[in-house]
Amino acid sequence: MPIVNFVLDNAKTAIGSGNLGRPVWLLSFTAHLADACHQHVDLTTDEGGLQNLEGILTFEASSSPPYMGFENGFLMYFRAWDDDISPTPASFQMMLRMEESDLFRLMDAVIAGTKLLRVSVSVDQMEYGWEPDGSGMRWDNASHPHIEIGGYQLTLAH
Repeated sequence: MPIVNFVLDNAKTAIGSGNLGRPVWLLSFTAHLADACHQHVDLTTDEGGLQNLEGILTFEASSSPPYMGFENGFLMYFRAWDDDISPTPASFQMMLRMEESDLFRLMDAVIAGTKLLRVSVSVDQMEYGWEPDGSGMRWDNASHPHIEIGGYQLTLAH
């Protein structure tokens, strides 16, 4: 199962609650593919790859009903929107689900100044590319704009 590494911009963090059709607690970061891992994810819609996009990573409590049945979370792709009023570049959104107590501990750590450095996610619906070291992957985001996350690991700075 391919593993994709994302780094987070801790300066762009939001904590709060919302109602996305259901009440949820949220912790959000701006994210991008980790340059240090020399990974790239080619997209079938060809925006130059996931490594050229910025996205949003949001954590939610697993006590909320899962979006589209994705128990651990999902990665979603958004095409660029080009109009005269509000052009928007292509981007991604990642939602990771965790136990509510773990989410509150993570929120407390972030409030106390601990930085969330990296999130590594395993995804079934990506394929490895030709690179023997596994650094290249391909996501058929045209056919599968939402893909399920099989699991994830967080790297925190103390």
